[in-house]
Amino acid sequence: MLWAGFGGLLALILLMAWKGSQVVSSIQSESNQLRAEYNARDDLLDGIRFSLEKSASDIRDYLLDRNPAAVIQRRADLEQLRQRITDAVDRYGRNLPPDEAPSWLQLTRDIHAYWNALEPSFHWAAGARRQRAEDFLNDQIIPRQGELLALATTVDRANQRDLQRSNGRITELFRQFHMELALSAMVAFLLGAVLAWFTIARILGLERASEAQLREVTRARIALQTLSHRLVAAQEEERRRVARELHDEVGQALSAVLVELGRLENRLPSQPEENRAMLSVARQLADHATAQVRDMALLLRPSMLDDLGLVPALQWQAREVSRRTGVKVKVAAETVADDLPDEYRTCIYRIVQEAVNNAARHAHASTVRVEARQENARIRVSIQDDGGGFDTAREKGMGILGMEERVKKLGGVFRIDSETGSGTIVSLLLPLAEAKSGAVR
Repeated sequence: MLWAGFGGLLALILLMAWKGSQVVSSIQSESNQLRAEYNARDDLLDGIRFSLEKSASDIRDYLLDRNPAAVIQRRADLEQLRQRITDAVDRYGRNLPPDEAPSWLQLTRDIHAYWNALEPSFHWAAGARRQRAEDFLNDQIIPRQGELLALATTVDRANQRDLQRSNGRITELFRQFHMELALSAMVAFLLGAVLAWFTIARILGLERASEAQLREVTRARIALQTLSHRLVAAQEEERRRVARELHDEVGQALSAVLVELGRLENRLPSQPEENRAMLSVARQLADHATAQVRDMALLLRPSMLDDLGLVPALQWQAREVSRRTGVKVKVAAETVADDLPDEYRTCIYRIVQEAVNNAARHAHASTVRVEARQENARIRVSIQDDGGGFDTAREKGMGILGMEERVKKLGGVFRIDSETGSGTIVSLLLPLAEAKSGAVR
């Protein structure tokens, strides 16, 4: 609808521009044509008036000239002048406006009568011409000439009135064009107003829908983050519970089995070597099971993280990773306090655990340095390895997402800097002031 509306509006504007250009060109062409016709008729009338005025002096010279040869020449000149006047009157009568026709017909008749009145003088003898010249001029030529000039003036006035009417018609055309242009502009304005209203309403509707979707997405994101935080907390609590049960229940039961096996072995000194060997194997199996249960409990949730604090737990983790994988793990965290809130200790420990294991398993690093530095209102942690690195834009597993989620929960900043073949640096910044205030609340 918007495409159709705006397309129609643009088409209407283009049509208005094209129509206006056509009308203005037509009016201008007609105006030029009318003015050219008026000027041509006006020039013909000026020529007729001039010829009539000249004819009086030429007739006088003809009648008073005593030279026979000159008289013949003057008669020929008068005939040529008559022909020019007649031709000019005929040209003036072509395409003549209807209201000028009566005046033009009267002028044509009077001009013919004027020359017909002059016709007898062409046959007078020299003496008769000189004798009758003055009376002929005063009685015939001069009055008729005045009438013709007056009639030519009447025709000229009619020509001027026709020009005025033509100008009025052109003015009327301009008025009609202005009305059509105003009507088209009003239609374009109304169409533009409707389009603007529809567009604004549509945009506002889309904006409200977008805001509603954004609120829904935000609520869903908050719900997912809350759920993720609860899952992490539940997972950590479950690990703590399982580790405690493995340590307290299964570990103690296996320790009791070892003790009982030892007592049994001491009470049966005279048993054959075969029985002693079987008891020794049972003790070794029990001892191995006890070590595995202890390792599992420590991996799930090292008790020293709750009992001794973050730094001893990180150092124990470094020793364990070095013992199991051969990777040299160094920990520098002397400035970290022992009274960090539990969620901060857990967050830092789990991120260091994930980063060190990734460096050992996936990056094939030989050295990992863990550095934790506590400042006034925040704590910085970085884990740097010399492994193969990876493309952070393409390779992002669940472990990295889990680390980001833990840091985001505490309002911190998480970052990974790595390139293929140049090692990896995992860094996080946690605000401690909020943590302490939150702990107080």
